Amino acid sequence: MASSPTSPGFAHEHASGSHNYDKKKMKMGDDVNSNSFSALSGHPGSGGSLEEGQVREDNGDDDEEGEGEWMQVDKRKEKKVKKQASKAVMNPPRFFYSSTEIKKRKEAITIPEIRDLVLNLVADAPAPTWLRIENPRSIQKVLILLIPGLTPSLLSLPTPTLSATESPFLPLPVPASTPSFPFISTFMHALPTIAPGESTKMHSVMNTFFSGPVSGEEKKRRILERISQERNMSSDPSQYCMTVEQMIENDYPVPSYLADVFTPPSDDWVQIPLAKYVGPKRAKIYALDCEMCETEDGRELTSICILDYSTAEVIYREFVKPSKPIIDYLTRFSGITAAHLESTTTTLFTVQQFLSSLLSPSSPSSSLEEGEEYADTPTPILLGHSLESDLRALRILHPRCIDTSVIFHHPRGPPLKPGLAWLTKKWLGREIQNRGEGGHDPEEDARACMDLLRRKVDGGVGFGTFKTDVESIFVRMGRSRSAGEGVKSAVVDHGNPSGWYGAKASTCVACKNDEDVVRGVEDMIGGHRFVWGRMVELADALGWTTSRDKDAPPPSTLTSTTIPHPNRTKETNPFTAGTTSTPPNPFSTSSSDPLITPSSTQAPISSSSASVPSPDLEAVISRTNAHLQKIYAALPSRTALILFTGHSDPRAMSELNARRGKFEREMRFGSLSNSNSQSRPNGNSEDGGGAGGRKVYEKDGGIGESRRPLKSSPSKLKAQNLNVDGGNGEESVRWTSEDGRKLEEETMKARKGLLFLALKP
Repeated sequence: MASSPTSPGFAHEHASGSHNYDKKKMKMGDDVNSNSFSALSGHPGSGGSLEEGQVREDNGDDDEEGEGEWMQVDKRKEKKVKKQASKAVMNPPRFFYSSTEIKKRKEAITIPEIRDLVLNLVADAPAPTWLRIENPRSIQKVLILLIPGLTPSLLSLPTPTLSATESPFLPLPVPASTPSFPFISTFMHALPTIAPGESTKMHSVMNTFFSGPVSGEEKKRRILERISQERNMSSDPSQYCMTVEQMIENDYPVPSYLADVFTPPSDDWVQIPLAKYVGPKRAKIYALDCEMCETEDGRELTSICILDYSTAEVIYREFVKPSKPIIDYLTRFSGITAAHLESTTTTLFTVQQFLSSLLSPSSPSSSLEEGEEYADTPTPILLGHSLESDLRALRILHPRCIDTSVIFHHPRGPPLKPGLAWLTKKWLGREIQNRGEGGHDPEEDARACMDLLRRKVDGGVGFGTFKTDVESIFVRMGRSRSAGEGVKSAVVDHGNPSGWYGAKASTCVACKNDEDVVRGVEDMIGGHRFVWGRMVELADALGWTTSRDKDAPPPSTLTSTTIPHPNRTKETNPFTAGTTSTPPNPFSTSSSDPLITPSSTQAPISSSSASVPSPDLEAVISRTNAHLQKIYAALPSRTALILFTGHSDPRAMSELNARRGKFEREMRFGSLSNSNSQSRPNGNSEDGGGAGGRKVYEKDGGIGESRRPLKSSPSKLKAQNLNVDGGNGEESVRWTSEDGRKLEEETMKARKGLLFLALKP
């Protein structure tokens, strides 16, 4: 296959081009050249410097200018390093797709395989089988960009083969000229990819990319650590107190005497001292939960509930009058209305006084800052779920905290965090936060945290932690010592990734738009070995993203700024998960799935509407192309550029999943009412079907005298044609076997993506 013509400034060669290769080592006839160059500018470190190749021999005398004796050591090693450096200059890095290996595949390249390619280039992962990398040591930097919305039609790519004798996963040649997106000619091929998921669901591309299985050495270390923890099992809940490192990692306001990483933004913060205590007494534990409303000055405390862990009784519950006028009560989350706050006189200062008295050591002079006397009792412990949010609302710095979002794990492992409602359902067998528009009850949430801690103490350290053996790719990069130190990494993304998947990266850059991403990548690529960036404006213009609900809590004001580790600020992920309907979503708001899903208010999708770009869309496409050209121009020599789209249009899949989810909820509710009237809240009629007289029927040749109450479970939906009578004038919800097949088809379409590889000469 002949090479595609390239845009100015790029030199492409086929594998069988001007260079001579040892055919015994590299079977070039089986490979497809992705992007290669005849030469690279710059030189790698030559090695063999005085510090590396020579040692100073000390003769015991005082050194004077010109004195001392030098001895050359390990000349063979020095020559080897120089030879490797010279070889790197003469033979620049090149990528070759292995068509032989790709033809053997039963699916397209996966997101974990893209992640492992990155780890191979910058850390210690094995080399991929589907890609041959020539002279990989001369690759100095790696930039990976996720840009949803770059579709085959936009890029004028050929349709993958449907022949029974050819693989649909082989690389697609990129046209020499693509007027709608000229930058794409930087690459020679587009490789089909598949997003993680199931037959009816697409999982998060980003969560999959940023978390991977641990190495064998790390897995062994974890096993030994678990064995040690089980041997030292204790019934004292204080063993689950967060370490300073955990507090920093989870964006807690850390007291200054523990670590100088947090500066209170105002002078009304209260710092609780840490008692110096030695004795048998156990610390008091108080479960706490707060609710906030949106004021003219941002989020402010409006409700608080505190329970005593030892007695399970409420010791403090107050509505709190904020200092600024409320502009949004956020009732569907906070449960607060104007009536709740109408007569309250309690202020934040009042609450701080109570907490200071409750949590301070028994002897004022016993803090570590003074360090002279010992307290009679240990410093009390605060217990909560994602407690850092409550502490910030209270403007309190406390040294001893237990966080149920940390001591319990998400099923897919860190950096995801489990939601409190999911944990309560999973480990306590009860449902909370199910009041609908009534919002959350702080006492209910605090009591759930308290009961979860009891279960944790009874079950031991390993209880509720899911042996997933996964870790952040940034942790793995940090262990790599290819250059004598851990790999420096940077994340440049919308929102504030430092409080999410970028928490372990060396540097995070928070962005408000794609232009910020371009600037961030330009700033970071010079000082970091690995840089991640994501552009979303194209997906926005295509209608792939979810607009924020007008009743949802708005995010804090974001600024495009570099935030050094470890003192960072956390921001809720601006994208929402929308592909799963049941059970309760295990994601917390601080780590929600970044799957791009459509707004429920958008018009139905049609193939015709998607085929003709609007003027606004054309402008976004042009800007995205210009952004990529600018980024590429800023890349240093020998930088590997990896661009992938992650997935395709998810709207049809999401709409079908939403309809199925609504149907399942109505069916489950109706089934309960028909099969067990005593288990149904707010009703005792045996044939009422729940609130509003909703009934679920199996479609038996039509709606009429022959229909009968449904007795099937949601798991049997695919084999039936079903209706749900909405009741109260609501439109009935349908789900048929044809809908199930359509959902599977749309899910497979949505999971398809593209991968592009290039090397900057």
